[in-house]
Amino acid sequence: MNYTQTIKVPKDKVAELQKFLDGNGEGTMNTVATFTAQWPNTESSGSVEIDIKVCDGANPFVDPVMFQEGSEVGCLECADELLGEYVFSQFLKDTFTVIVEQE
Repeated sequence: MNYTQTIKVPKDKVAELQKFLDGNGEGTMNTVATFTAQWPNTESSGSVEIDIKVCDGANPFVDPVMFQEGSEVGCLECADELLGEYVFSQFLKDTFTVIVEQE
């Protein structure tokens, strides 16, 4: 089964975070912003949550992470842009897609 959610981020927040992602970062490993899609009770995968995190580091990055029943089950390759489509098809029976777009 395929599950999709869209997360809408305000235009000014997108601009602020993308400017941060395009910069050099502070070199400390911490999360700057998190956007979460939740599916409380899917038919075959149970409770699933996907976090799209904007993280600091030597080079800032977007870290898409999938959780099932509260435990991390996998992550996609890091990205350098917040907006876009994140497809998780390799970790569970179902395919989960999160679309992050500007409001």
